[in-house]
Amino acid sequence: MFEHCRRIKMSMLPVVLVAAVAAPASAAPRPVPPSPYLGVVYRYADALLQHGRDTHGPQSTSLILSALDRKSLAPLTNRPKAPSGVLESARAGEPDGLLVGASPLHDANLLRLLYTLSELSSKPVYRDAADGELRWFLQNTALTKTRGAPWDDGFLWNVLTDQPIRVADTSRGPNRAWLLWDRSFELAPDVSKQWALAARQQHSTGDISPHRLGFALRAMSSAYQQTHDEALLGEMEKLLEPLENKSLELVKSTGATGGSSEQSPASWLSAAIDCDGASRRVALPLADRLRSVSKRCDVIFLSVSHDLQRRNGFSSRLQSSDATPVTSLWNASLSEPTTAHVAMLCVSRYENIGSSLNIRYRELIHAAADCYADSLPSDGDDTWPLTFGQAISLQLAAWRSTSRQQYLDRAIKLADIAVQTFWTESPLPKASSKSDHYESITGSDTLGLALVELHLTILGITAVRCPPNTIDR
Repeated sequence: MFEHCRRIKMSMLPVVLVAAVAAPASAAPRPVPPSPYLGVVYRYADALLQHGRDTHGPQSTSLILSALDRKSLAPLTNRPKAPSGVLESARAGEPDGLLVGASPLHDANLLRLLYTLSELSSKPVYRDAADGELRWFLQNTALTKTRGAPWDDGFLWNVLTDQPIRVADTSRGPNRAWLLWDRSFELAPDVSKQWALAARQQHSTGDISPHRLGFALRAMSSAYQQTHDEALLGEMEKLLEPLENKSLELVKSTGATGGSSEQSPASWLSAAIDCDGASRRVALPLADRLRSVSKRCDVIFLSVSHDLQRRNGFSSRLQSSDATPVTSLWNASLSEPTTAHVAMLCVSRYENIGSSLNIRYRELIHAAADCYADSLPSDGDDTWPLTFGQAISLQLAAWRSTSRQQYLDRAIKLADIAVQTFWTESPLPKASSKSDHYESITGSDTLGLALVELHLTILGITAVRCPPNTIDR
């Protein structure tokens, strides 16, 4: 089914144009082979919209269930074993109960994917579905009686009882930057502003969590751009101060240590991305302060020895040595990122800054992509769709910056294996290579977005832009 896509040299638009120029005027241009990946993604989206939306319980919402039976395309009637790396407390259901929860926090890339499919197909059904889930989510957060931002307090809705599910441990849930702020403000401006302000309350005390502080700063900067409320700038300054102090301390120190995953190099890189993003939405002098912190976060991440060529992974701790653990290529978890995961953060930073650091990030991207050149999961690995999606997007990023065919060929090879691994006998992907149910927490939407990105690359389509596949932090 997918073999013809390996002949990618014939499918790339620049190659077709060269052939047309070199051939006689009467010769027809070589046809561009169709990409098989978009059909897989459309079937995935259509199955969720037709069978996965909440029509259960006393009231129907516009939410999409976070777990489903792949054969019946209905809510699960049991609680299947969790994929490797997923804690039971983070799953979309009551503790020890059925997985009948729905959460847009698990679906952030799915919503972005639906918006992209609507643009590609000119069919509003996908956009309307995404808007429906997002609007309901925004307008009903008060039902959870939470004070903080959703990525800190979590949000799960029991579609059978129409009651919120208490999230026991939000620190073990998906770590995703909320990049749907512009659409959120269009759909529900007042509630979106309340959320952004809640971010300040959540981080007013406690230990420094760089990536979560970055999420909050991005949220508040988005609120400021939409509302021009000057009070938000003061709140951002209070939020930024502990991150400024800690980053300055680490940059000045000669033996920085970081024991927890919250203090990992990847967490600081995530903060660099969001501080830079926030700086583009606010005025001086706060914008300069955000950019300064962002650059210090870069220094913290890049000062660590990430020996990808020798160890196939990024250092997991700020103080690195041969004994320091490194990221895994294929074994994902909610607490530790994979090599492709961290590499995609490098892609975000590389493609959004223009400085001498840019070269360092590019080198890390290429080295990480090379780690996956000949690597595939072993028979014992319980691999997530998320990891394949990030590995595919990583190869495409390496191809964009080098034009080396090997990276595009590898992206296609990984996509073929991903489709054969996760889309067996159902339009819904498996939660993991050793699971047989659908569960969004393992990043099927990230893989779907990567397949759309690959499709657009194969066909040379530039009129529709795939969202950057970098929200997983």
